[in-house]
Amino acid sequence: MPKIKDWLPNSDMSVFKQAERMLAIHRRVASLLPAQGNGLQVVRWDGSVLVIFAENAAIATRVRQQVPSLLKKLAGAGFGATDIRIKVSVVEEKPMQPKHAQMSDAALASLAELADAVKAPEVRDKLDALLQRQLKQRSAS
Repeated sequence: MPKIKDWLPNSDMSVFKQAERMLAIHRRVASLLPAQGNGLQVVRWDGSVLVIFAENAAIATRVRQQVPSLLKKLAGAGFGATDIRIKVSVVEEKPMQPKHAQMSDAALASLAELADAVKAPEVRDKLDALLQRQLKQRSAS
């Protein structure tokens, strides 16, 4: 029966050494693909297959087109990858929460004074609308 460590790539290597190796590979890939380097993240390398996450499908497509030349360049740099797999990274975007900023009593009083003092009708109308929104928001909460 195989041991768990036999299933892990380079299991004799410390976590720190594995992280250093991944960082070195990431830097090399980013230097070889300067136009797409910021949108890529090397996520796995087992000594032969390199797995890279791309920020979006456009970057993934561009990098896939460059895989043969990238393999040659990596081999020349001492990284003996035989295959590169590009995957699009899925990032779940959180919906933005609406902001509900409330003005203090002093700010509302100053805003009302300003609205009364302004002579330009369009500015006065905007200030009145802001004042009304703030008052409505206060009464709702």
